[in-house]
Amino acid sequence: MTTVLDWAEKAGIENMRDHVSNADLIQKQASTLLTMLLSGAAAALYFGSDHEELRFVAVIVSFWLFGLSAFLTRKCLMFGDFPSVWNEPKNLNQKGFELDKLREFELDNLQKRINEAMSLNFTKSLRLNGCVLSACCTPIIGLIASLVQVYGFSA
Repeated sequence: MTTVLDWAEKAGIENMRDHVSNADLIQKQASTLLTMLLSGAAAALYFGSDHEELRFVAVIVSFWLFGLSAFLTRKCLMFGDFPSVWNEPKNLNQKGFELDKLREFELDNLQKRINEAMSLNFTKSLRLNGCVLSACCTPIIGLIASLVQVYGFSA
């Protein structure tokens, strides 16, 4: 039984470390995207300040990018609970149980942490991908704003 537990623990820990690594990658990609969004929003405002005829479009594009930045920050970059790779010693040191039985309990707990990490990473990656796609729609937002500016609000 011990060799199976050794193997399962090793595989579970490696799996959990991969999820932690993925969470770090999502965080880094979100930070990079945030930098790009804020740069674009600031550039649009600066451009609009020099070109009065495009000021409305620049402000709309800037608000779009600032809004994406706020969403990205709130949903992908804000710190929250993330399951740890290892359990706390106070939870592992249980008197009255055999070591193999404790290890089995810990494997169940590890699986729960892996599932939680997988769910968090999946949700954040979907949100990050949505922000990337939304950022790609920025020219469409600019086009719509320019059409509104040219043709007004009434049809």
